[in-house]
Amino acid sequence: MVDDALLNAIAKYIDNKEAISFDTNIVRILIHIYNEIDFINPFLLKDYSLIDKNLLRYGLPEEELVKFKNSFNRYMVNQSEDDFLTIYKIIMDMIAYKYKDDFITKEEVVEYENIFFKGKSVNALNKYWDSTLYKINNKIKFTEARENVFNPYAYYLQGKTMADIKEMSNEKLYHLNRKILREYNIKVDDKNMINKLNIAISKAMMPRGQLSTGNGFVDILMFLSFVATEIMVGAIIAVQMLVR
Repeated sequence: MVDDALLNAIAKYIDNKEAISFDTNIVRILIHIYNEIDFINPFLLKDYSLIDKNLLRYGLPEEELVKFKNSFNRYMVNQSEDDFLTIYKIIMDMIAYKYKDDFITKEEVVEYENIFFKGKSVNALNKYWDSTLYKINNKIKFTEARENVFNPYAYYLQGKTMADIKEMSNEKLYHLNRKILREYNIKVDDKNMINKLNIAISKAMMPRGQLSTGNGFVDILMFLSFVATEIMVGAIIAVQMLVR
């Protein structure tokens, strides 16, 4: 047909939905993630760019889609193990993006696994899938990340300004917050984690001889008077975000 493995696979799937092969299995997985009509209709209309648009719907980076399609094309020629792993890892990433604000059911996991591992089991692939499921179902929902914006100096110590935090995705902010809490041995489920973090940072970073107010967040704001003007502006943004 054309020199595009995904389009050829969709054509094969339309021609015989019961056909079992590597490329038609890929289409089946994508249909589980997205929607059958989002592949069939654009294909029949020859609006192939719409297929790509649908695949990017949940937030998959465009460069990852290009990598997926290139690996798919190569695999259909040379059956490289590296391309096989790349294809399936990106598909698992697609699943993670789909469920970034939700959880995946056992029934859905079974549906994916019935296609993923049919006829071929690779240890690295199993581990990546386990990691993907853990990321989906063992997390604070990323939508809660904005409720846990730490004081500006916590991010300053990580090389981030409040402008950076404002532009950061919920997922990236969540992982950055977890990293900061680990550094100060504070549990993520601690109800007083933000106050404890403020106190820990103020104790560690207040200049010698500087009087402490006894309030970690106020101490941080005092200390910020000694650093860049940009961080002071960030403090105002942080307070506004915290009180929302």
